[in-house]
Amino acid sequence: MVRTFIGIELEKSVISEISEEISYLKCKFPDINWVRQENLHLTLKFLGNIQPNDLRSIFNDISVLENSVPSFAVSVSGVRLLPDARHPRIVCAGCSFGSNELVRLQQSIDKICNKLGYPLEQKDFTPHITLGRIKKPSFAHGFEDYLTDLNNVDFGITDVDEVVVYMSELGNNGALYSPMYRVRLG
Repeated sequence: MVRTFIGIELEKSVISEISEEISYLKCKFPDINWVRQENLHLTLKFLGNIQPNDLRSIFNDISVLENSVPSFAVSVSGVRLLPDARHPRIVCAGCSFGSNELVRLQQSIDKICNKLGYPLEQKDFTPHITLGRIKKPSFAHGFEDYLTDLNNVDFGITDVDEVVVYMSELGNNGALYSPMYRVRLG
């Protein structure tokens, strides 16, 4: 079985800016499981554990995006808690400019994967980059005091010119994400 998801790589400059913010927040909130720099990305569809033989179908079917979806840019900015500050589970950076295009891209991928037998997402897609995961709400106690300042942090612009199918290998030091297949857009 191969633990698989489909996502977007971020520009190195955006990753660098986000990493600086994570370093700052890690000092304030050490109990949050912060994402390592090399794992920062934007997830479009989590497929879970799939049979290696099914990868070829996924690669083949998402290739249609190459001719049907133009490339676009996304502005990455602001830090917030999901689902909300009262029940925090994720610290994330948001996407402003380009978020509508991201939603349309995610919906296209969701439909393609549904034809392959993967269920459609039950919740509306909220474009974001996960910065940290909160196992216990107490780990984020006081985080909301920082949200006003963090709401306006600008991490830069990333070009969305390809979609990546990733393998996620769980290990002792957390997950390791490896690109398996790329589809160029536009």
